[in-house]
This record gives sequence, structure tokens and C-alpha cells, in this order.
Amino acid sequence: MATPPRPGGFAYRVDPRLHLTAQGRPTGEGSVQFHDDGGPIKEFAPSPTQFALLVLLIEAAQRAAATGRPADAFVPAKVLAQQVLKRLGRGEGSRLNVHKQIYKLRQRLTEAELAAYVRNPAERFGWALIERHPNLGYRLSLPPENLTLLLSLEPLDAVG
Repeated sequence: MATPPRPGGFAYRVDPRLHLTAQGRPTGEGSVQFHDDGGPIKEFAPSPTQFALLVLLIEAAQRAAATGRPADAFVPAKVLAQQVLKRLGRGEGSRLNVHKQIYKLRQRLTEAELAAYVRNPAERFGWALIERHPNLGYRLSLPPENLTLLLSLEPLDAVG
């Protein structure tokens, strides 16, 4: 399947039928659900650091959409590390730790068996969803309108 060109030349690697919803607390406790027009597909609870990384990438995608600058959806590893440290008060604040956490998150995403939504059959789902550009950093390779972020200060069992 050919990937349609996107503004700024950054094509999405994941089928736009797929939607991602991240729900949780700013402290990193949360869950991620994938759904399409047919309803829920998969749900999992990433580690707090991995959830924080997803939140940061969703926020970047939403900011990029609001400004009309697609390249702003990419976040350098150094910035991700600083933000995770700032938001969670833990982590090493190092790019190496971010790369390690994203690698683990990509593995978990690949285990979700969502390969049917990858545009390039040779690419694993986790690596297609969390795209890395060598000069710009990481982004979620889904249209911003397919990314939903629901954060609450309430305990998770009181939400939803």
C-alpha cells in the first residue's frame, strides 16, 4: 500500500484507521487503548516512564497540528529525557535511558499484534508507530486527530 504524502513530506507509517487513546495521570500511571471504526482492539498498561513518553509524543503531535508545522511532532531524545525527569521526578534525564525505554515500549507495542495496521509489511508495529528521524527525534506516526490524551488528577479507578 502506498503511503500518501503528508504536509512537510512526513508520511505516516501506520494506517489512519487506527486510533490511540492514552488515559491516566500526569505522574505516569496510565493505560493505552487502540481502536478502529469497529471498536476497541487492544489495551495495555505501559510503565510510568513509557506512559510519560507517550504523553509527551501525543502532546507534540497535537502542538504540531495546531501550528501547522509537521516537523514539530518530532521530539529529540534529550528533550524527552528532560521532560520525563521534570514530570515524573525520576529517570536519569539521559538520552540513553530514553532510547532504552522507547526500545522496550516498541517491543511491547509489537507484541500487541497490530501488524495489520502497518503500511510497510516488513516493518514491526512498534517501530512503525514510534518513528525516529535521525535529525529530529521521535514522533508517533499517526495523524494527530487519531491521538487522544485523557489526563486526570483523580485516581485511575475514579476516572471513566
